Amino acid sequence: MTITQLPEMVRYKARFIWEDLIKKYLKVEIMTPEGKVLYREDEELTKEIENKSERKISSITYTPSHVPLGAIEEENIQLVTDASLDKLKEIWGKAEADHRRFRPNLLVTLRGEMVWQTNANRKRSRNTIKKAL
Repeated sequence: MTITQLPEMVRYKARFIWEDLIKKYLKVEIMTPEGKVLYREDEELTKEIENKSERKISSITYTPSHVPLGAIEEENIQLVTDASLDKLKEIWGKAEADHRRFRPNLLVTLRGEMVWQTNANRKRSRNTIKKAL
């Protein structure tokens, strides 16, 4: 299940419960949008996701020594900055610009004003950081 099938997943928060484990993954604690704390392996979490997505799901667990390669390991990291969101609010004339719309890997809070700008002079458009003067 991904955010494409269930957009509300953006509202769930997950964190590792740290233990010294070599042969299995760390326990993952998940907070639901309603503030309920569940764990990745909980049947209750599976049922909640199934009910919200109106789909039957199943879980696959690998050992730490078996990490399958896929899109996550091979793709770029997307960064969104607070300054970029502020610039979008200004351009759009809106009071809010929700960073979740862009599904970033990291939301960066900057010291000072820096915004993402597109460099249109290249054959391929690339995002570069340019200090706003």
